Amino acid sequence: MLLAATHVSYPDFLFIQAAAGPTGRFVRFMTRHDVWHVPRLSRPMDAMRHVPVDREVPAGAYVMARRLLRDGEAVCSFPEAGISYSYTVRSLMRGVAGLARETSAPVVPVALWGAQRIYSVGVPDARGKEPRPDLTRGRRVDVSFGEPVTIGPGEDLVEWTCRLGAVLTDQLEALQRLPHHLPQPGVAALW
Repeated sequence: MLLAATHVSYPDFLFIQAAAGPTGRFVRFMTRHDVWHVPRLSRPMDAMRHVPVDREVPAGAYVMARRLLRDGEAVCSFPEAGISYSYTVRSLMRGVAGLARETSAPVVPVALWGAQRIYSVGVPDARGKEPRPDLTRGRRVDVSFGEPVTIGPGEDLVEWTCRLGAVLTDQLEALQRLPHHLPQPGVAALW
């Protein structure tokens, strides 16, 4: 299966894997290639069979993800290709549609909310630095798995991708409206 997830924080992959844990399967994540340049991270990333995505030359990631899907692995893509500063679903890349059409893998829409309070993008401080992680305990993160969707052999990738974006938007907004995610009076909620 191919998971198509919204992206609200840097550690989203941890929450998706934790939510998928009861299935007994490990998810192979499509991840920015520069993570492999961090000392002592490339070997574990390869061992976990994650997929490095270089946006300048994405074909390698596509081929690797296709191979994993054909081997029966669960692959997760973040089709927004980054975290949205507005915490809405950004325009999606068509790679998920292409992979799903070529491999006949079902696509499971995934939305997350709550993780943005832990470590996400934000307004840089006076020194130009991004906000630091807030590791306050007890933060609730919700992960929503939608109904699997498929793409037919003749379907238009752009149209299908737009429909996936609408599904992800509905899922994300449903999570954002949950009472436990509404900011308390007087609390600054930058998201």
